Amino acid sequence: MLVEAAATGVGAYLTQLAGEFGAARILATAGAADKRDRARSFGADDVFDHADPDWPSRVREVLGDATIDVAFESIGGESAAQLLDLMTPLEGRMLFYGLLSGRPAAIGSTDLLPRGLTLTGCGGPAWLGRVAAARAEILERAAAGTVTPVVDSILLLGDAALAHEKIEKRAATGKMILAPRSGASSSN
Repeated sequence: MLVEAAATGVGAYLTQLAGEFGAARILATAGAADKRDRARSFGADDVFDHADPDWPSRVREVLGDATIDVAFESIGGESAAQLLDLMTPLEGRMLFYGLLSGRPAAIGSTDLLPRGLTLTGCGGPAWLGRVAAARAEILERAAAGTVTPVVDSILLLGDAALAHEKIEKRAATGKMILAPRSGASSSN
């Protein structure tokens, strides 16, 4: 399994849950050294710097003759297409859920068909309905300690501009929680 942006947001939860759902080996990407360490702490076996344009080649080196059965694609752009030859022919699945690069994955049906791969878009009302239906279960897991919540910081509502700034600069490492009154404490 490959999880892109595995240290924050959706990727962090996917990395934490991957082993439980049968991933024998978890490959991950993260763009900064501290985020790569965090992805390892969540269970990634090998972590690659997705800021390096040649990261898909590094994945190939680590895989050897193995292939990727499932790729959670959140970067988009050209790197998504470079992963296709690393995926398990006739069985590989790519789940597309993000645009970290600012561009959609450069993949079309003519890229998938000869390899026998599938691409699933994870978005829209039906998908979000499934996510909402799973909310109680993931909150129970967090309360039980089997999943680590990914929270960057808790800020006062008056610090909303700071929260937006961190998000825009891609400096946030998890959810930003805005509290309406004092008593909130920053966890960052």
